[in-house]
Amino acid sequence: MHVTTHQLSIAGQRLTIRSSADPAHLERLAAEVDRRVARAGGQGAPPVGAALLAALGLADELEKARGELARLRTDVVRRADEILVTLSDAGRR
Repeated sequence: MHVTTHQLSIAGQRLTIRSSADPAHLERLAAEVDRRVARAGGQGAPPVGAALLAALGLADELEKARGELARLRTDVVRRADEILVTLSDAGRR
């Protein structure tokens, strides 16, 4: 992986990061964080508070997504087991 330097802007702050991620991906991430910080700041939060509220919102979404992923994985395993039982039963007939 080739690591390069990227310039991003979030909440009016220029950030320089080094990453091997796709620059367009990094820009999308920065834009999403920027939107969330601006939304929190528009509700009267000071800059640091706005950043923390944005981080809290992202953490909440991440936790929910991880829970949903775990539920889906469990469902896939259960369904795969059901299919194996059905195939096994069909093979005995």
